[in-house]
Amino acid sequence: MIVKWGINIIGLWLLFAPHFCWGQFPGLQLVEGKKQADISYSSINNLILINSQTKQDTLTFILDTGVKNTILFTRDIQGITLDENRLVNIRGVSSEQEIQANIAYQLYLDFGSFEGTIPQVLIPILATNPITEHLGIEVDGIIGSDFFLNYQVKINPVRQKIYVGKDLEPPKNARLARLYLEEGKPHIFIHPTHGDSLAVLIDSGASHPLLLEMDSLQSHLPAHYIETEIGSSLGGILWGYQSRLPEIGLADYSIEDILVNFTHEYSFQELPTGQKRHGSIGMELLKRFTILYDYPNERLYLKKNSYFSRQFRCNQSGINLVAKGPDLHIFYISSLVKDSPAEQAGLQADDILLRIQGIDASEWELSSILALFESGSGKKISLEILRNQQKLSYEIILTHLL
Repeated sequence: MIVKWGINIIGLWLLFAPHFCWGQFPGLQLVEGKKQADISYSSINNLILINSQTKQDTLTFILDTGVKNTILFTRDIQGITLDENRLVNIRGVSSEQEIQANIAYQLYLDFGSFEGTIPQVLIPILATNPITEHLGIEVDGIIGSDFFLNYQVKINPVRQKIYVGKDLEPPKNARLARLYLEEGKPHIFIHPTHGDSLAVLIDSGASHPLLLEMDSLQSHLPAHYIETEIGSSLGGILWGYQSRLPEIGLADYSIEDILVNFTHEYSFQELPTGQKRHGSIGMELLKRFTILYDYPNERLYLKKNSYFSRQFRCNQSGINLVAKGPDLHIFYISSLVKDSPAEQAGLQADDILLRIQGIDASEWELSSILALFESGSGKKISLEILRNQQKLSYEIILTHLL
């Protein structure tokens, strides 16, 4: 797959038994006497990672506007009450297979001056966590509408800061757009160069720039595209196509030469406007703006930042990787793009990387390897791999596939 960092995390979840009694606890609140909380975050694979102190541990969450329910990947947290006998079924956009999840109650989270108890969370029953494998770091959970519903939230990707408050000032000269909330998830309209406006989910838990249902555009797929993995969630791998669009409009901004993923699997969910949801915009696009989310008033403010004019770069090797092992430093090739430099060189799925550019693979982070694969057409990459207990050496030359 030639996607930013080699894999997109798709944070779209459907809850099939949503009979929860929300509001039993206050949820996240600013601490008394504080008008604003300032929260620092880190970013891997474009995603926003925030740390919360529980009664016992420090937990790492993906901040994800694309989910309603807070999700935990660990059960060993002091203070929560786990209902072993109550199960719900959840699934992601990337899989028709449902996953069972337990319900847990009273998860206390502390993001500094923004803290409180989440009434109910979901804990998927998983053998392994594919989110962790595709990011190359341990992630303890995903938090979405519980973070956004009652306050304004401003995100500055350049400073990697989040601001939470009741009366936040929009960024100076920001452009205002209407938000449409559906089950606690925000949507907005985008405007392709050709065709009608499209309603899309604002999905900060996805690393892609833009994901569209295959038939969203009147002309369907652009003329030049590749078939590849386009995402991953707890539901599995999402396959589809990747291409570029010359231009889209977002809140009166013109976004040029944007990478777009296309899928047949996306949900045409109906929004309050009567429109159908045609896809989602993710963090590779969202990070180009300082954004003020105002869920209570259904408004969104965007101001372009220093990332705005950066090219939408993609993996030029054709290698999709996952990280496994206790320290997430065993790197497997999960798949290859057809006719890509890696496939033409003879690499295969399930090969294990041993050395990269002459350096032992254990000294690399997954994000650094994938950044190397984006580093420029014509660059030579040397790889030593393990296949069926045999060590083999390859050299690939990065090539623009799109």
